[in-house]
Amino acid sequence: MSRPPPGPIRAPAPARALRSGSGEPGSLGRLELVVALASFNLGVELGQLVLALAFRPALTWLRARPHLAAPGLPAASATIGAAGLVWLAARLPW
Repeated sequence: MSRPPPGPIRAPAPARALRSGSGEPGSLGRLELVVALASFNLGVELGQLVLALAFRPALTWLRARPHLAAPGLPAASATIGAAGLVWLAARLPW
Protein backbone atom coordinates (compact mmCIF):
# COMPACT_ATOMS: atom_id res chain seq x y z
CA MET A 1 0.00 0.00 0.00
CA SER A 2 1.48 3.32 -1.03
CA ARG A 3 1.25 6.50 0.96
CA PRO A 4 0.21 9.81 -0.55
CA PRO A 5 3.02 12.30 -1.04
CA PRO A 6 3.56 14.58 1.93
CA GLY A 7 1.78 17.89 1.73
CA PRO A 8 2.81 21.18 3.29
CA ILE A 9 3.53 20.98 7.00
CA ARG A 10 0.78 22.71 8.92
CA ALA A 11 1.10 23.69 12.54
CA PRO A 12 -1.58 22.42 14.91
CA ALA A 13 -4.45 24.82 15.56
CA PRO A 14 -3.19 26.01 18.99
CA ALA A 15 0.20 26.86 17.51
CA ARG A 16 -1.45 28.82 14.70
CA ALA A 17 -3.59 30.62 17.26
CA LEU A 18 -0.53 31.58 19.29
CA ARG A 19 1.21 32.82 16.15
CA SER A 20 -1.86 34.83 15.17
CA GLY A 21 -2.02 36.43 18.59
CA SER A 22 1.65 37.28 18.69
CA GLY A 23 1.21 40.74 17.26
CA GLU A 24 1.76 40.01 13.59
CA PRO A 25 0.55 43.04 11.70
CA GLY A 26 -2.69 42.27 9.95
CA SER A 27 -3.00 38.78 11.41
CA LEU A 28 -6.63 39.46 12.29
CA GLY A 29 -8.92 41.97 10.69
CA ARG A 30 -10.96 44.28 12.89
CA LEU A 31 -14.18 42.30 12.48
CA GLU A 32 -12.41 38.98 13.09
CA LEU A 33 -10.89 40.38 16.28
CA VAL A 34 -14.28 41.58 17.54
CA VAL A 35 -15.84 38.19 16.76
CA ALA A 36 -12.97 36.34 18.45
CA LEU A 37 -13.18 38.47 21.60
CA ALA A 38 -16.98 38.25 21.73
CA SER A 39 -16.84 34.47 21.31
CA PHE A 40 -14.26 34.15 24.06
CA ASN A 41 -16.32 36.35 26.38
CA LEU A 42 -19.48 34.40 25.64
CA GLY A 43 -17.69 31.14 26.42
CA VAL A 44 -16.44 32.47 29.76
CA GLU A 45 -19.90 33.72 30.71
CA LEU A 46 -21.55 30.44 29.73
CA GLY A 47 -18.99 28.53 31.79
CA GLN A 48 -19.76 30.67 34.83
CA LEU A 49 -23.48 30.15 34.33
CA VAL A 50 -23.05 26.37 34.13
CA LEU A 51 -21.03 26.36 37.37
CA ALA A 52 -23.56 28.57 39.15
CA LEU A 53 -26.43 26.34 38.05
CA ALA A 54 -24.50 23.23 39.11
CA PHE A 55 -24.00 24.58 42.64
CA ARG A 56 -27.47 26.07 43.05
CA PRO A 57 -29.18 22.90 44.40
CA ALA A 58 -26.51 22.45 47.07
CA LEU A 59 -26.68 26.10 48.08
CA THR A 60 -30.48 26.01 48.24
CA TRP A 61 -30.27 22.89 50.41
CA LEU A 62 -27.76 24.61 52.73
CA ARG A 63 -29.85 27.77 52.96
CA ALA A 64 -32.71 25.71 54.43
CA ARG A 65 -30.32 24.39 57.11
CA PRO A 66 -28.61 27.41 58.74
CA HIS A 67 -26.99 25.21 61.40
CA LEU A 68 -25.00 23.55 58.60
CA ALA A 69 -24.41 26.66 56.50
CA ALA A 70 -22.92 28.79 59.31
CA PRO A 71 -19.76 26.71 59.82
CA GLY A 72 -19.41 26.10 56.09
CA LEU A 73 -19.28 29.77 55.13
CA PRO A 74 -15.82 30.52 56.57
CA ALA A 75 -14.47 27.29 55.09
CA ALA A 76 -15.88 28.10 51.65
CA SER A 77 -14.53 31.65 51.87
CA ALA A 78 -11.08 30.38 52.85
CA THR A 79 -11.10 27.88 49.97
CA ILE A 80 -12.03 30.57 47.45
CA GLY A 81 -9.39 32.91 48.89
CA ALA A 82 -6.72 30.20 48.72
CA ALA A 83 -7.63 29.43 45.10
CA GLY A 84 -7.33 33.14 44.31
CA LEU A 85 -3.89 33.32 45.92
CA VAL A 86 -2.69 30.28 43.98
CA TRP A 87 -4.00 31.85 40.76
CA LEU A 88 -2.24 35.14 41.58
CA ALA A 89 1.06 33.44 42.49
CA ALA A 90 1.02 31.49 39.25
CA ARG A 91 0.75 34.69 37.24
CA LEU A 92 3.28 36.88 39.05
CA PRO A 93 6.62 37.34 37.29
CA TRP A 94 8.80 35.66 39.92
